[in-house]
Amino acid sequence: MDVSQTLASARQLGAVQPAKPSLPLLLFPAIGTDGRIFDCLRPSFPELMTPTLIPPERYESLADYAARLANQLPIVGPCWLGGLSFGGMLALEVSRHVNAKAVCLLASIRNSEELSPGWKALRPLVGWLPRRADLVARSLARVVNSTSLWAIPQRFHPLVRHLSQIEEPHLPWALRAIGSWKPAPFPENLPIFHLHGDRDPILPIKWTTPTMVLPQAGHLLPLVRPLEVIHFLEQCRATVAGDLSPNHST
Repeated sequence: MDVSQTLASARQLGAVQPAKPSLPLLLFPAIGTDGRIFDCLRPSFPELMTPTLIPPERYESLADYAARLANQLPIVGPCWLGGLSFGGMLALEVSRHVNAKAVCLLASIRNSEELSPGWKALRPLVGWLPRRADLVARSLARVVNSTSLWAIPQRFHPLVRHLSQIEEPHLPWALRAIGSWKPAPFPENLPIFHLHGDRDPILPIKWTTPTMVLPQAGHLLPLVRPLEVIHFLEQCRATVAGDLSPNHST
């Protein structure tokens, strides 16, 4: 379903209603995506901003990258943050450098210890990835998409389609930064909300601790389950606005 179809369905169900003016919401995209992945959320969140990411230094840590990025964000004053997958990890680190009232994770994790054993086993190999590993992934995904998609479980289909269009020159850096990410504790008074699909093939739910679980959902939640993502973010916004007591559950 494309964005226009998603929005039409959401309006028909009454789920997309323009929000009252609110604090800025900054959402960071997953690796290989951009702000368009959040387009179906914009009618419900007119305060939504999707900052353009800056190029990383070759061996820069996620924490150092987030600090540099935070200095270039077009915000002054309080805000709330979030992100999809890698974008959620980035949002957590950026929250240390801005006046963040909450962080909302979509199919993400809170540190590298929440990676699956398979990901952890692959960490030593990240340094051997070709500089344009994204082009390799795109070529392989296009072959699979056109010849053998039928042989892959359906929950992987959105991922294969996404990889068949990926263009992310900084993919090796991002994978290395995720694998070595060991963040210091986040402030106890910072509400962290976490939405995760129970069939996520990239960051399996078994190894993380979400505050809300989506049954039968995979990794690219704004694309495959936009209405539930809208509902989740509305709950986060209510907390930011003071309508709910800040806590770490939904």
